[in-house]
Amino acid sequence: MGTHDPMMEMYLFETNQLLNRLEQLCMDSERKQDITDEIPEIFRIMHTIKGNSMMMLLEDIGKVAHRIEDLFDYLKGVDLSKIYIERIIDYNFEAIDFFKEEISKLEMGAEANGDSKDFVQKIDDFLTEIHGEKKPESNTKPTVENQKYFIAPSNSKTDILFRESIPEYYYIKIFFDDDAQMENVRAFSIVHNLKDLTSEMQYFPSDIVENEETIEYIKAEGFEILFKTSESEAKMHSYFETLAFVKKLDMKELDQGEYQEMLELRLPGEPETIEEVVHEEFIKTAEKMTSKQNFISVDVHKVDKLMDLVGELVVAESMVINNPDLATLKLNNFQKASRQLRLVINEMQDVIMSVRMVPLNMTFQKMSRIVRDMKKKVGKDVNLELIGEETEVDKNVIEKIADPLMHIIRNAMDHGIEDKKTRLSMGKSPEGRIQLSASHVGGDVVISVKDDGKGLDKEAIYYKAYEKGLITKPMEECSDQEIYQLIMHAGFSTKVEVTEFSGRGVGMDVVAKNIESLGGTIQINSEQDKGSEISILIPLTLAIVDGMMMRVGETIFTLPIMAVKESFIVEQSEVIEDSNGQEMVMIRGECYPVIRLLDHYNIESSNELAKGIFVMIEHDDKQVLLYADELIGEQQVVVKSLSKFVKKVKGISGFALLGDGSISMILDPSGFMMA
Repeated sequence: MGTHDPMMEMYLFETNQLLNRLEQLCMDSERKQDITDEIPEIFRIMHTIKGNSMMMLLEDIGKVAHRIEDLFDYLKGVDLSKIYIERIIDYNFEAIDFFKEEISKLEMGAEANGDSKDFVQKIDDFLTEIHGEKKPESNTKPTVENQKYFIAPSNSKTDILFRESIPEYYYIKIFFDDDAQMENVRAFSIVHNLKDLTSEMQYFPSDIVENEETIEYIKAEGFEILFKTSESEAKMHSYFETLAFVKKLDMKELDQGEYQEMLELRLPGEPETIEEVVHEEFIKTAEKMTSKQNFISVDVHKVDKLMDLVGELVVAESMVINNPDLATLKLNNFQKASRQLRLVINEMQDVIMSVRMVPLNMTFQKMSRIVRDMKKKVGKDVNLELIGEETEVDKNVIEKIADPLMHIIRNAMDHGIEDKKTRLSMGKSPEGRIQLSASHVGGDVVISVKDDGKGLDKEAIYYKAYEKGLITKPMEECSDQEIYQLIMHAGFSTKVEVTEFSGRGVGMDVVAKNIESLGGTIQINSEQDKGSEISILIPLTLAIVDGMMMRVGETIFTLPIMAVKESFIVEQSEVIEDSNGQEMVMIRGECYPVIRLLDHYNIESSNELAKGIFVMIEHDDKQVLLYADELIGEQQVVVKSLSKFVKKVKGISGFALLGDGSISMILDPSGFMMA
């Protein structure tokens, strides 16, 4: 984030939360083709965004939110045609996009310089259109510069609204919702937004910014405000009724004597003008504002650093427990203490991992928005079904998974799903279906995109790949998976007008690279005219792995324990060779290829085959046998990626530092699988 101002960070965090909720409400409304149920919540969200933005002096964001707020204020109790509903939802999405663009500028430390003028005018024109006449706000007297209020028809009694400007005195007591959080900040926001409506004000507690204990006081006793205003009672009621997260509100009109009496009795001290109050509050620190929340926002880099330190702790613990100086000593108490240390470190790892884990629901929601926008562009009726959006993945994974998913879904929309006419002629429902699902399988997260479109054209893919020299063997000898995987090659694409193929290969090499950088794999399944399914398998965590330690000569290898299927000893007589000289071992009626690690990596060893051990590893439903001199045992290791100065070797994914200070290569099971 480009700013370290705590007020700005809090504003950005809350606004992002509100925008995500707003987008979900708009998606739900569009699905139902009815916005009635969502009007109150959208109105409250826009009101909160407006108030917070004006408090942060972000006028253009505030103006756009204010206009949408005006629109939804008018919509209360108004029956709308579907044409209007569609336009209202479109305006909402347009506003959301404007907000997101401005927020992203602020997050990068830039200025929010978007111009709201055209959009505000568009909403003004739309309000005039659906109202059938000029909006009442154009007739209201300009008591406050640059402020307009659109009063709903239910409140628009001119004898109340537009009476003479006689100063009036009020007492307000506010109780917030139980789950509102940051009550002191919300109270300050209310005080700030009253700036343009009051000429004199005092509130209690008066130290809401610098004293975090006021949060508990406001929860128990409420927040009280005494103020003097020239605005109408209806306008003041209208303002307070629209406040977000307010559970209960008492408002009393006072005469001047009661006002002075309450000031002296309840709120001692001279009343301040609102300008003085705002000036004082802004120059005070806001660092303590969120100190008593149940949730705190933490920079992800700090969590990354914490994870690295826990990794180093695992290594340090291993160095202490496996110290050669202790090897010959019998230390019962030390062994007990070390076991306890191991339990604590394991629990610490789990807690830090859980801190890093975030649900996929926000990423999935973005995909809903993409499908919604694409439907309008390509003119296809498509329903996106979300399954398992509560599945949690590592924060680093979630940041890198959004782009590949977006690309796969766009391809499914653009090329996979047929148009209505074609679908009907094939006996399919006119509405296409894309299913986006996520689940945990072992140590992996599986994210799948499944559509009921035309599927992949195997022949078109094969011949295009053959032309490019990507494959040489005959099509009959290729498995479906081999052919489908060809679309992952860089520059591979098929065009609809030339090959009548869906064209899903475009850009899939970028998707493959992104997933591989996460240590993941992609599986593709397809059935002609029935649809396709692209599944992404990603490890839950990328930092610490449970490994099986193997010795080959004097070299120690670490194999991720999730890849180990079984291990056994085989006699020399049971090893056979095929016609290509590839060693094979028959296990329960099936032949498995053997890879001798000492030959594979040119390691010197005096061991004969019969004295070693075989480890069966599995990846993508393929199995091979790795041969090692001996298994040393299981150990957790911290994964260190290979430096860019080290040449990458097939079958090696990184390295780990062992307890005795030596280095172990971490094996990548996918590097040993044979085609």
